[in-house]
Amino acid sequence: MSLAKVSQRAENSVVGKETGLSDHIPSLLGEDNHALLFDSRSLDGDQVSFPLAERDLALLVIDTGVIRDVDLAAERFSEREEASCAVGLSSLRELSPKTLSEHRETLSEVTYRRAQHIVNENQRVLDAAKALRTDGPEVLGEILSASQASLRDDYDVSGKEIDLAVETCLGRGAYGARMIGLGDSGALYALVDESSLSLLQVALDGAFTEHGYQAPATYVVGPSRGALRH
Repeated sequence: MSLAKVSQRAENSVVGKETGLSDHIPSLLGEDNHALLFDSRSLDGDQVSFPLAERDLALLVIDTGVIRDVDLAAERFSEREEASCAVGLSSLRELSPKTLSEHRETLSEVTYRRAQHIVNENQRVLDAAKALRTDGPEVLGEILSASQASLRDDYDVSGKEIDLAVETCLGRGAYGARMIGLGDSGALYALVDESSLSLLQVALDGAFTEHGYQAPATYVVGPSRGALRH
């Protein structure tokens, strides 16, 4: 955990990016065939079984190659702080989707949508962990797609290329697809049947070419053990 905090501090103070620990923690604490449920307040982590291979599933990372030149992270951070202050709470995690609606008149339309994404996304994380424990990876698809819709409509961080990739994946049978982070790198991932990988990669190349975009790079990935010191 201490090494993750050092990495975060370097990113914040040297690189100048407002980031949490969500990248650093799994990079260090990840385990093979497990997802990591991490609480950024208590710093507690819980490994959740994520058996892709035994279900003949795969995660396909799609790199559209589009790099955003606007720092939306700082802007969204400011909007989160504005929402928290307006409702008199130190953190939006104190709200549930039901209690957030009580503050609709307190927040501007834009700030409410930002808060709505965060509050609903917190709930989706808990729903995803529960689904993995009780039903298995396939049921994550609906949660991933709901998350992507919220990132696009409430958080306003998606883009044309990402939307096209998501649409193509879902149209070719993916269980769900979601952008990575705030889309600064133009990357996303899709949960798919392993048997459909080749056809999906061909479909992505065709869809991007048809729209005048450069064909995306794709990578098949899975949850694995974090970095080790030798």
